[in-house]
Amino acid sequence: MLALLLLFSLFVIYSVFNISVSRRKAEYAMLQTLGISEGTISGTLIFELWFLFFAGYPLGLITGNSILRLCGRKLNGIFTSKINETLCGESVQNAEDYAGFHVPWEIMAAGFVFLFFALALVGFLTVCTIRKQTLVQTMGGDTSFMKESRSAYSKRGCNLANIVTRKFMFSDKRKVLGIMLSLSIGGCIYLCTTYMTENLKVHAQMAFKSDDGLGSEYRVSVRSDSMADTIPSTVIEEMKDIAELAEVYASKYIMGELVIKKEQLEWSEYFCEQNKDSYYQERYGGICVDKGNGTYGIKYDVYGYDAGMVEELQEFLLEGEIDLKKLEKRNQIIAVANKDGQGNYNFYGLHPKDIVTLRVPKELNCPAEVLKFDADSTEYVEKQFEIAAIVSRALAKEDNYLNVNNWSNSQSFIMTNQQMEDNCGISGYSIVNASPVYGADTEKISGKILKTVRDVPKTVFRDYTTAIEIQKNYLKRQQLFFSGIAVILLVISLFHIMNSMNYSVFAHRREYGIIRAMGITDAGFYKMILRMGVLYGLLADVFIFLIYHLLFRRVMDYYMVHVVQFLHISAGIPAGIFGMIMVLNVAIAALAVMILAGKIAAGDIINEIRR
Repeated sequence: MLALLLLFSLFVIYSVFNISVSRRKAEYAMLQTLGISEGTISGTLIFELWFLFFAGYPLGLITGNSILRLCGRKLNGIFTSKINETLCGESVQNAEDYAGFHVPWEIMAAGFVFLFFALALVGFLTVCTIRKQTLVQTMGGDTSFMKESRSAYSKRGCNLANIVTRKFMFSDKRKVLGIMLSLSIGGCIYLCTTYMTENLKVHAQMAFKSDDGLGSEYRVSVRSDSMADTIPSTVIEEMKDIAELAEVYASKYIMGELVIKKEQLEWSEYFCEQNKDSYYQERYGGICVDKGNGTYGIKYDVYGYDAGMVEELQEFLLEGEIDLKKLEKRNQIIAVANKDGQGNYNFYGLHPKDIVTLRVPKELNCPAEVLKFDADSTEYVEKQFEIAAIVSRALAKEDNYLNVNNWSNSQSFIMTNQQMEDNCGISGYSIVNASPVYGADTEKISGKILKTVRDVPKTVFRDYTTAIEIQKNYLKRQQLFFSGIAVILLVISLFHIMNSMNYSVFAHRREYGIIRAMGITDAGFYKMILRMGVLYGLLADVFIFLIYHLLFRRVMDYYMVHVVQFLHISAGIPAGIFGMIMVLNVAIAALAVMILAGKIAAGDIINEIRR
């Protein structure tokens, strides 16, 4: 994103400065005929840019830092939203404590150096455009629309105003291409920013449910080292009877081990850091263990979800199909894919319909040594399952076994609660998530849930209502931030469009004066200019559509998947916003040329011809 913004900034600076110099090319050519060297003129142009830079950069820094200082508290924590949880149902947000405004001197210095040399490059490129014409051509103005080969269009019954418009527009193909790019690049970046904002909404909602564990306002879980400690089904039914709860999702849990062949573990270093962790070594003998018989054993969380949670996994689907009936009928399993540092997902090269071998303890109340999965084979149940689907995240996650310390999103398998009972003999529940009815009294609900689970040993109740509100506020701030950036870029782009259109008309003021002297009416003149503005706007729309879909969107997809690592890229740009950009481009281009056309029409024809 930063690279796109820098590219857009340089493009606008170059285009605006090039237009400014183009209006003075005749004067520079005269200076050269008087003996001023080309190097001196080049230095003058570069120093002109530097003078504007030295005057404008400090003003921009003062203005920007002043605005940020005023808005600092509201923007605080947009990109950091860590929440500390307590077991008493309270949530504390550390990032809300405003640490004060920090002036980024290093960033400002880097920006100064970058712009200093970038402006020198802009000046050099501008000089190169002047050198492409001889001094006579430069002093004579733009004659690129004149061709040696002439055609008598009047004999064909053609609209001469349309012909003149096309001649002026397309006489210099390179110049037209530059104008089209300058008109479209701002719109493309606005669309990219909007595209990222739309996908940020989707990613944040998915992260609430998975990474942050904030999919539901209330959570009841068992804090124990024994998987035999569970929440009875009768308690679950009592919670479902609470009228103020809209949803109650109960999950079962058991720790398991995936057995795979050595050649399937393509990235053997994937579990190295976890294997080195003293907690995993002491308690489980490591996460990924060489069994010595050509196979690896990888510790896995195995969850049982009820119907509602299984359906919610559709949002995280990477491959396959999630069908509740097929899962139970065929005894299939859902696998959570591993993710590398660049956001790529893979499940050991396996895909839906492939078979995996899974081992789980035969008894929930098993000795700690059994969880190392190197005890006698009679201590385990080993079964093969067909993979129904591969997803990117699990939802309800335990925090007693593999998701501890600094580790989260551990490798997981998911099946239905009924399958957990059939395959593993588990009837009790380990995690319960609940959401209230809209507008319900949250404190009253908390009291009822606590009353329901108070007799269940080792249970922990968490109230995430405050945490969810904080996270939603962060999401709103992020969206506001990116939307604000998009609007600023759009405004800059619109001013640039007006400037480019003004130059396009200004470059042919003499020719327009001759056309007026030949007898064209004011209405016909306005119509001719308006047609040119609309045509520029429509061509810019075509460029925006092609550049955005063929280049910018692909760059943004890569950025969001592999750099910021959004969970899924599924949201597109609303059709209304896309249409608004297209219409706005045409409207601004037309308005810009009509404003200048009014000035030309109000001017003296003789003076226009003498220019």
